[in-house]
Parts: sequence; structure tokens; C-alpha cells
Amino acid sequence: MNDQTSIELMDIVPLVEHSNFIKPLRVHYKQSGKLLTWDCIKKHDSVAILIFNKTRNVFVFVRQFRPSVFLSIHQLDDKSKNIADINKQMNSKAGYTIELCAGIIDKEGLSPQEIAREEIIEETGYSPTLESVQFITSHITSVGTGASIQYLYYCEVEDSMRVSQGGGIENESIEIIEMTIEEARKHMLEPDHSTGMARTADFRFALCWFIYEKYPLLETAS
Repeated sequence: MNDQTSIELMDIVPLVEHSNFIKPLRVHYKQSGKLLTWDCIKKHDSVAILIFNKTRNVFVFVRQFRPSVFLSIHQLDDKSKNIADINKQMNSKAGYTIELCAGIIDKEGLSPQEIAREEIIEETGYSPTLESVQFITSHITSVGTGASIQYLYYCEVEDSMRVSQGGGIENESIEIIEMTIEEARKHMLEPDHSTGMARTADFRFALCWFIYEKYPLLETAS
């Protein structure tokens, strides 16, 4: 399992050059005749998938380091210069998240459903059929700064569908986390600040959806 020894903070600097992932914008607008200003971030839409392994009745989540979460937990910005001290005092869990399998929509010609299936293969190593990647809903994320659409899916897999170890591609370092239904239920309302381990909002919402929509059917079938 990854820990703080695998992360070494090097520097924090303002973003001044072009980014392929976000675009800071300042919006000037009038509301009720009053001139207002709001700072926003334009970013890609995304997909997220709640994966349930029917062979062993476990959820399949991912765990990875998120620099933005690390900065938030340690309250750091580009004026933080005591990098050596920060590295010495790092919380072993700070910056790591437990998430749904997910990815941005940045490939032309592919539907969100097709991208969701690709993310399942790349991150978890399971290769489900496209039809088994079921649409749940879509919602707007980060409404205060970087509003974008996230398409939420549900997919059931079996051990026989595993074609690789997963872990992501290129520079991704993704660890697969399996949880029973009861183990996952404990994460639904546990505050992130109590453990330093962040859990995303779509992770929590998808579990609520599963408990409400799917769990009764599974209990009936058993």
C-alpha cells in the first residue's frame, strides 16, 4: 500500500502556463442590475462508476494520491516555502482518496458510457460488456468554482472478467480497494477530517443509491 514515503513534495507555484485540464476564468455579469464578478475554472466533464463484484459480493474502489486534497488538508499554497518541514510532518493518509473508478471525458468520438468502460478496464483490470455499464444519473460537480457534468454509472463484474491487474495508465498510480457492503456502509457518513482519508461526494452518493435501489434486490435474490 502506498504511504507517505512514496510522496515527496517538491514545490508549489502559481499556474501561469496553459493547462490541458483546467482553464481559470473571471466572469463579469449583472444580476438584478448589480455588476458582479466571479472566478471560475473551466474543466472537462467526467464519468464515475460504482463497481460491484458479484463473485465475492464486494465493491471495487480505487485509492490514489490527489495533490489538491493534500494541499487542502495541510492548508498549503504557493506561499508555503518550508517544503522540507512539510515533508517531515506529512500525515501518512493526507492526500490519498478512496474513490469510484472515474475519468475525464477527453476522447472525441466516444460516448460517456464507452469512456466509463475504458476506465474500468484501465483502472481495475475488469473488462465488462458495454451494455453492463448502466447509467444511474448525471450531476453538476464543484458548483462554486469549476462546474462540470459527471455521468454516474453502475457496473457488475465477476472474477472471470479480470484481464489485468489494473492500476491505471501512464503516470497513474492507482490501488484497487475492495470492500464488503457493510464495510462500505461505514464510509458513507464518516467525516474525512477525522481520518485524513478523503472520500469523494460521488463515492458517498453512489453508495446511498446502491443501498436504496440495489441492496433490497440482492437480499431478495439470496
